[in-house]
Amino acid sequence: MNFLVLQHVDCEDMGLWEDCCREAGIGLEMVALHREAPIPPPHRFQAVISLGGPMNVYEPDRLPVFQWHGDTFSLPGGAVRLARSDACQNQAFRFGFGGIAYALQFHLEVSPTMIDQWVRQYGADLDGTADPAQMREQAPARCAALLPVARRVFKNFTRLVQLRCPGVGAEPADRPPQPARRRSARDLTVEQAWQRYRELMARGKLRCGVTCPLDRIGRCTGGCW
Repeated sequence: MNFLVLQHVDCEDMGLWEDCCREAGIGLEMVALHREAPIPPPHRFQAVISLGGPMNVYEPDRLPVFQWHGDTFSLPGGAVRLARSDACQNQAFRFGFGGIAYALQFHLEVSPTMIDQWVRQYGADLDGTADPAQMREQAPARCAALLPVARRVFKNFTRLVQLRCPGVGAEPADRPPQPARRRSARDLTVEQAWQRYRELMARGKLRCGVTCPLDRIGRCTGGCW
């Protein structure tokens, strides 16, 4: 049995529980989140332990981002708000069991060139709410500061996709054609399970261990975590 341990500061570790785990023959994999250590695929573990630290819920990170909104919206039923601001209450949200869809109202993808183009194209829509000249002037420094966060968000999103659907997608362009082979009953079962998995995930109906067809055939991806 293996446990995943999420650590937030150096001075708060497993303590006595580490001895208890050793005595029980439980393997521990410590992940130092405060040192930006990557989180391994959760389906490799039987339990996840999140340790403490000085952080608290009233300290969510504040991030200056670029926003250019003409309208706003209400969250759909079942959605989880991930970010908000004084200007817009729904800046980002996740929707669907397992987080199958993410929506951002603000723009993490902008570059100075894009901002300049938007000012030229949509500048009349600002109607005094923002100074186009100031936006252009601040764009290089602001975009440079935003770049590490934008890259991290995109990297984490692609990692979630890979966890949910490993091996799913188009074949690499340089891969030579594979010889046709007769598919066994087991192959067909796995193929049908994947298809059913995608359908349930798309509809937000997936429940780990209850309706997950991959779990039933021992192909759980851990993508619902």
